[in-house]
Amino acid sequence: MATGDERTIVRAYLTGVLPDGERRRMLAAVQIAYFAVDVTRGSQDPDQEPLLPHLIRALAELLRKAQAKGDIPARLDPSLEADALATMSAGLVTAIMVDAYTTERAVEIVDYRLDRLFTA
Repeated sequence: MATGDERTIVRAYLTGVLPDGERRRMLAAVQIAYFAVDVTRGSQDPDQEPLLPHLIRALAELLRKAQAKGDIPARLDPSLEADALATMSAGLVTAIMVDAYTTERAVEIVDYRLDRLFTA
């Protein structure tokens, strides 16, 4: 996506994984089941390509671009911010799955965090 608006793209990444319908809830449940197997085993299956590093790399690159444009404070570390956003997103998925949050509330949380990150 080449919109030039990194905040919009980051938001799309973070909200795009939220289970907001029956199909997405099913996909999230399957992903969580695989994760539970990995936790029990103590490591990820070496034949599975982990998705999290791809998400973090994409987020970090977008945050670097935004930082270069002055949309994110220079004092922040884009890699750490990407890790924090990805971790937040994963937590929101599981919270939605157990009805601790609605999808709407999770989107509010994402927007709240991005409003504080993108300060320009």
